[in-house]
Amino acid sequence: MKTLSKHLTYANLMASFAVFLALGGAAFAVKQAKKNSVTSASIRNGAVTSADVKDESLTIADVGPNAIGAGEVANQSLSGAEIENNSIGSNHINNNDLGGDDIDEASLEAVPLAKQAGVGRYGFNGSCNPESATFEPCSVAEITLDRPGRLLVTGTVEGEPEAGTSRGSGNCRIGTTLGPIGASTIRTEILPEDQVIQRTMTVVTDVFPAGTHSVGVDCNEVNPAIDGIVFGQARVTVVALSDA
Repeated sequence: MKTLSKHLTYANLMASFAVFLALGGAAFAVKQAKKNSVTSASIRNGAVTSADVKDESLTIADVGPNAIGAGEVANQSLSGAEIENNSIGSNHINNNDLGGDDIDEASLEAVPLAKQAGVGRYGFNGSCNPESATFEPCSVAEITLDRPGRLLVTGTVEGEPEAGTSRGSGNCRIGTTLGPIGASTIRTEILPEDQVIQRTMTVVTDVFPAGTHSVGVDCNEVNPAIDGIVFGQARVTVVALSDA
C-alpha cells in the first residue's frame, strides 16, 4: 500500500481519469437544434438585437402589425417607395406639418362648390329709351350654372335728358330670368342743371337652379308726358357663387 501511494501522483490520477472517460465512464455531447425548431417562444425577450439579424433578411411578413413606431424609424430614412399608396391618412399628420412644397398640385381636385364659384359673364355697353313706366332691358348677360347657386350681379348705367327736354326721371333695377330684384331698384332724377348722372346697382340673388340664366339692367321712365330721359353706357357683370 505504501508502494502504491508513493507512485500515485496528480499526473497519474488525471491520466487514469482520461482512460475512464474513453472507456465509456461518461459521455458529453452538444446537441444541435433542428432546422426551424427555434421559435419566438424559445427566445428570451430582448435577446435578439439588430447585430444578430442579417441586413435585408427581414420582410414585411416578419414584422407584426403596429410593431414599428415612429421611434424606430430614423428621420428622413423613408421615401415614397417605402410607403404604400393610401396608407397615410390625416390622422397620421400633425397640424401645420405639410407646406405647399410637400403637396403635388396635380393630385388635388377642385372643391365641388369651387368648380362653379368664380364663373362670370359681362354684358357689353348698352342703352335704352323707355317711353313709359314699363321696364326695358338696357344691357343683358347670360351665365350657365352647372349646379344650383347664387349670383353676384353688378350693373351700371348713365341717365341724361332726352333730346329737346331739360329734365327727366326714371328707375333702373337688376332683372333676371326669375324676375326683377326689387331691392336693387334705384331712382334717377335729371334736373336742368344736370347733364349726366351715373347709377350703380349691386345685389346677391337667391339660389338659382342649374341651367342658363339671363341678368341685366332694366330701366323705365316715370313721367313721359312731362319730361324725358334716356339711358346709356349700361353694363352688367354677373359672377356665380355657391348655394350656401
